[in-house]
Amino acid sequence: QFKFKKPPQAKDLFFGICLEKYVPMSWATKQLMSRLVSMFRQVVGDQLYHSPGDNPKKSSGELEHPVFSMPLWAFDQYIV
Repeated sequence: QFKFKKPPQAKDLFFGICLEKYVPMSWATKQLMSRLVSMFRQVVGDQLYHSPGDNPKKSSGELEHPVFSMPLWAFDQYIV
């Protein structure tokens, strides 16, 4: 159990997921994912972050993992 010295504000709390490695997707899957993220952005705004990650076959150096993050206030509004 822990206690905050200063309670966090709801706008500062986020839910996020990060995958271990890049997941190859078909063109149709990429299009569907892009449209879903676009719909979420219309509700959430600029606080939503999504990246399918860097394809290791097409990129070199440090690669970004697939990631999705949105404010907690928006996350608990969706029923899946």
